[in-house]
Amino acid sequence: MSYESMFGVRHMPNEKLSEEQIYEYKEAFSLLDKDNSGFVSTKDLDTVLRAIGMDLTSRQIQDLVDAGGSAERGGITFQGFLDQLEKLHTNEEVENTIREAFKIYDLDKDQLLSAQDIKHVFNALGERLSEEQINELIRKVDLDNDNKITCDEFAILLLKQI
Repeated sequence: MSYESMFGVRHMPNEKLSEEQIYEYKEAFSLLDKDNSGFVSTKDLDTVLRAIGMDLTSRQIQDLVDAGGSAERGGITFQGFLDQLEKLHTNEEVENTIREAFKIYDLDKDQLLSAQDIKHVFNALGERLSEEQINELIRKVDLDNDNKITCDEFAILLLKQI
């Protein structure tokens, strides 16, 4: 049985969401789609998201609608909703991967990467950086100017490399 026949949506491209998740999301979405139009207003979307365990700010909800919805209609279709949830799941996976990598390279487990830790990271990747290059790299992403890199700053560093 296909996604389309089960849920009324096309097959998910990357299949980040399981059939069980899609079913749960469809149930929550349908509660507020009383006229079965396949559309939920931005106002009601917060209720749908809370029903599936997501607590987003009004700005995040508006961003979700802007990216996958119909701004002129003031809401989102179920397919647009699923597409955006898939992106949220992908972003969460990236964040988790970055956090795990950070833990590996945080040699002294103080939740900060020092110049020595950074040197180790690049050596492990086969790149030899001078002390000056390492300090410059830290300066570029060190938002709190403590000459160490937090996990969030590490994410910035990695994402700049992509």
